[in-house]
Parts: sequence; structure tokens; C-alpha cells
Amino acid sequence: MTGALPSELGRLVHLRKLSLEENDLTGSVPPELGQLANLTHLDLSRNRLTGSVPPEFGQLANLTQLWIEENELTGPLPLSLTSLPRSSFLYHSTQLYVLADAGFRAWLETIREHRGTRRDCSN
Repeated sequence: MTGALPSELGRLVHLRKLSLEENDLTGSVPPELGQLANLTHLDLSRNRLTGSVPPEFGQLANLTQLWIEENELTGPLPLSLTSLPRSSFLYHSTQLYVLADAGFRAWLETIREHRGTRRDCSN
């Protein structure tokens, strides 16, 4: 696949797994993906996605795997991610960073597989 990730994917409310790794997806991650309440696995790895991680991802109560590594994503990881269950969370090889928030850092410690950028931000 090439081009932008369609926001219409957010209408697939019964979707449980979305694996779009190793494509040529560009543009930002649509916040509408946060409407996929049944989603357990989201893999957007190894594309050319830009922008930030939508805070709406914190609404994905059933998500156990979030893989967004090797993209051109930037900015702080949203605090809303702490609403997710203990999951695999991979975001290395991006420009994403972790805010100096004790609750967020405590949540990261519960993740069974966590590979990040090792970049922190104090504000």
C-alpha cells in the first residue's frame, strides 16, 4: 500500500487486528483509529508515517500490541496510552519521546515488551 492511511478505517468497528507493516504509508496516523474498540493488535511499523501518536489511542481498551517503530513519528507519547492494558509497545527508530510523568513511566515498566527511543523530555 502507498499513500495516506485512510481515516475511514475507523469505521471498521469489529476489526480485531490491523497489520499494515512494511508498506509505503505516508502522512499522519488518523485519530479515527482510536474508535476501533475491538482492536487487539495494531502494527504500523516500517512505513513513512509522520506527526504524533493520536491521544485517541488511549481508547483502545483491548489493544495488547502496538507497534509503530521505524516511522517518522515525532513528539511526546500521549499520556492517554496509560489506559491501555499491559501490552507490547514498540516505538524505536522514531523521534517519539516520553514525558517526565511518573504515572506514564510506571505504566511503561509494566509493559512486557517495550522498545523505545530512549529519549526523554522534561516538559
